[in-house]
Amino acid sequence: MSRYTDADRARIFAESRRLLKDQPPPAPAPTPEPPPLIIETEEQRWYREANAAIAQRAAADAERRAEERAANDVRAANWWAAIDARIEAKMVEHCRAFDELAKASAAFADAVSARLQELETLLTKLDATHAKMRAHDAREPIDLPGNPLVYKVKEQRRVN
Repeated sequence: MSRYTDADRARIFAESRRLLKDQPPPAPAPTPEPPPLIIETEEQRWYREANAAIAQRAAADAERRAEERAANDVRAANWWAAIDARIEAKMVEHCRAFDELAKASAAFADAVSARLQELETLLTKLDATHAKMRAHDAREPIDLPGNPLVYKVKEQRRVN
């Protein structure tokens, strides 16, 4: 087993070829230039810190507003769900009351029909009795002296 990996072997092989060809070593990678040295005054530091605090506060405010909007959206959704549930409950109650009214109206109509049937039967009996009474009242005593039991029939007259 070899101590060198394939990458190490390739690097060593490339370096030995370069040395055998008498080529100069590759230029080292340029080092990044250090950041410029900034000397700031107290006033500049205060401005920088104030601007950072303002930016931080603006970010916090934006986050808070986003959370409030999300909470308001949830609250609005819950409110609409409650309103829909209330409407649904009222509709169910209204339908139940309407069904009850329909059943009561049908029962009332049946009772009225039965009572009208009874009244019609009674009216038929009353008409028959009234006809008998009219026939009885149509008789008048005959005007014979001394005979009060003989009646003559009156002319038929209609009573409305």
